[in-house]
Amino acid sequence: MYLVDPQGLDFTRIEIPKEPQHSNLAALGFTLCSGVICLGETKSFTGGQYDLVAFDPRATGSTVFSCFTNPLAKAQHTFNSGVTSTASDVAEGQLWAAGTVYSNACLETQAKNSSLVNSPFYARDLISVVDALGEDGMLRFWGLSYGTIVAATVSAMFPERIDKMVFDGVQNPHEYYYALGDFEEWTDTDDVFSAIFSTCLDFPENCALSKYNISGAELEKKFWDFLETIKYDPLVLGPATVDYSTLKFITALSLYDASTWPTYTAFLDLLMTRSNDTLAVQTMTENGWLTTKSEGDEAIFQIRCGDRVARAASLEEFKPAIDRLTNTSRVYGDLVVALNAACAQWQVGAAERLDSDFHVKTKNPVLFVGNTWDGHTPLVSAKNVSSTFDGSGLLKIRGYGHGSHVLPSSCSLKAISAYWTDGVLPEPGTVCPVEGVPYSGMTWADVYAEVASNKTAHT
Repeated sequence: MYLVDPQGLDFTRIEIPKEPQHSNLAALGFTLCSGVICLGETKSFTGGQYDLVAFDPRATGSTVFSCFTNPLAKAQHTFNSGVTSTASDVAEGQLWAAGTVYSNACLETQAKNSSLVNSPFYARDLISVVDALGEDGMLRFWGLSYGTIVAATVSAMFPERIDKMVFDGVQNPHEYYYALGDFEEWTDTDDVFSAIFSTCLDFPENCALSKYNISGAELEKKFWDFLETIKYDPLVLGPATVDYSTLKFITALSLYDASTWPTYTAFLDLLMTRSNDTLAVQTMTENGWLTTKSEGDEAIFQIRCGDRVARAASLEEFKPAIDRLTNTSRVYGDLVVALNAACAQWQVGAAERLDSDFHVKTKNPVLFVGNTWDGHTPLVSAKNVSSTFDGSGLLKIRGYGHGSHVLPSSCSLKAISAYWTDGVLPEPGTVCPVEGVPYSGMTWADVYAEVASNKTAHT
């Protein structure tokens, strides 16, 4: 059932069969899925004692808006910003100019709306929903990826309203708000990318590249050599083309979840061998890799730029940030230049800005969760932010992927459930192993079945 709060934001509530103690809110990262759609995935972790509530942030879901007044202008911007900064020797200037265009467009057409789209307003919306629920006035919140920025923000603004909170896949709020780029975010990206190849032979029947019978390092070199080739000679696959930027963006998507690596490596093999162009296009279509950007994609720019304080007056002044991004990650650094270039030139003044050092003492302890190899939110960020939240706990999960939900693990299931159910934090230094290792085919369904079987055996 969908409800509408006083701000006009759609949210949903999933009720559990047994009598709940309270409601638990969830927020997901931009690129994963709608908070409303993904809400059901959190049920097994919360101990079965909470109704689950989610709503999409302002400018997402049913509240999207565009800064462009006509489709042609939007299409041109999408084209100009859809390259990586290393695609050519003129790409950096192209992306800076695209950022200028977008910043100007939002100032001219959506100044009022854009000024009300940022994380402090999201935090206030959260508290409004808590109050509307009419329970005990305390927030119980699970933030994933960008949701951890929301979690840090609402904790800094309303520390006395926090009952239980999980930061899952942690972004560094200091860089998010106050730097020209999220440099720390890409710390482990290249290591995760390398693991696509280094773990290939662990389950060779599930990795198409295993047929080459070479080491992981040699497979990775084969990828980079191939990428350099199509940089100057893009592939034409019937109605589709795969060039340097396209393959880099597709590769970036594979870093979220190791369960996608069999599909990704099979796709790479199709490209490198040209053995079945039809199947290659079909793979791109079925996985959404050919989907054009929608108005909702502007939300990433609007929210991120609405939060960011740092500015650059010129491309020359912004250039050190580009260099730092690309030096931090060969795989991902050049993919986020377009976003950061727009934010560096953002002209819409936020109606409310957060000024915090994020040294926070919440009413009750919060839990941080980080994967040892996360290509989007490295474990070091979870460590850094947890160190400034008084009394917080840190759970490490030993595996590849973005967020705890992509790593099937009976250990993490029990640890996170214990926090939601009884407020118990894991012992310092706790590291959870995972059943869902790369190319194994193990899923959460297998873990749930194993946990249920163990419970039955002990009753």
